Amino acid sequence: MTGRVRGGKRAARRFCEAKVDLVMTGHIHVPFVWPLSLGDGRTYAVGAGTLSLRERGAPPSFSLIAIGPDEIEVTALAWTGGRFDQWRNWSLERRPR
Repeated sequence: MTGRVRGGKRAARRFCEAKVDLVMTGHIHVPFVWPLSLGDGRTYAVGAGTLSLRERGAPPSFSLIAIGPDEIEVTALAWTGGRFDQWRNWSLERRPR
């Protein structure tokens, strides 16, 4: 969703124009939530993390997503050596319907 990805800016603009809530991404291997700066700021790029043991500044992790009428909750669960525990949490405001 960045300029470093061929067509990324154009794709981000189209997602925002279509009022897409979430764009699920991968490859970075770290859970994240970024509001896209185009449109109304309520289209979010969400990185899922990775279960790989190759750490990139974050433990192996995956994300749970709960979508409600007014907000979206993204919770990253990370491996703590014996189980997955909550590592990060984001509450995202949804646009009015």
